[in-house]
Amino acid sequence: MDKSKKYNEREYISWLINEVKVPRVLLDERYYNEITQAMKKTFMESNLWLEIKDNYREIGSNYELMNKGYKLYQSEELPEIKLKGFKSYINKTYRKNILHNENYPEEPDGGWYIPNRTFDRIKDTVRTLFVVKYMDGVPYLTNRLEEIIDKHNKDIKCEASLEAKMDEGYYAAHIDNICCVFEVPDRVEIGTIKIKGSIEIQITTQIQEVIRKLLHKYYDEKKEKIGKLNNENWRWNSKNDIFSVNYLGHILHYIEGMIVEIRDKKES
Repeated sequence: MDKSKKYNEREYISWLINEVKVPRVLLDERYYNEITQAMKKTFMESNLWLEIKDNYREIGSNYELMNKGYKLYQSEELPEIKLKGFKSYINKTYRKNILHNENYPEEPDGGWYIPNRTFDRIKDTVRTLFVVKYMDGVPYLTNRLEEIIDKHNKDIKCEASLEAKMDEGYYAAHIDNICCVFEVPDRVEIGTIKIKGSIEIQITTQIQEVIRKLLHKYYDEKKEKIGKLNNENWRWNSKNDIFSVNYLGHILHYIEGMIVEIRDKKES
């Protein structure tokens, strides 16, 4: 498959079947939905998620006490557990196997990303997003959730990071390596199999979440342009969609920092 050509899902699936020898059943969308729904159900019933649920309001109350009545959360309700759509999942395996694979046409480090079998390596198939009101709430909530997760993730420490992607104007915290074992349907053999999977928790601010929703399609398009951007003069073209995505994110992050600074000075 020519990695310089624009992504074509049908050609990629044909490549997986013929070149990587992926069984056709593993490329079935209905099977993917069965697996991910089983993963979601297992995580929602896990002791980890139940403890996060039990501590959710207390974490918010402690932040409010520390910050003289300013609330932590955008919503008092626990965020929804979401699943990556099948087309987005397949596209991500394409980026891992081909577009960003420095070994191509050989397999990437760690082996090929086989659809419906590498949920431990594609870490955002099951994910949730916490939205906080203020910028300083992001590291605060990240630290509190990390403490809870590490109590349950005893074999491996979760990975928490405050992400600032300078070429995307993207600011959020990610907590990865939240490892679980899931029992899911098996279409290759009869019955069920146990697979390893990873849950992703993101934490962002209310303002960043609003702008991310508005510009969602441009973020998705940009994923396919990584590697080409440095050869373009988009940083000097205000009419380019990517220019808007990048620099609006930076401006908003700066404004959020000023809001927190003014808030704290007012209350000191």
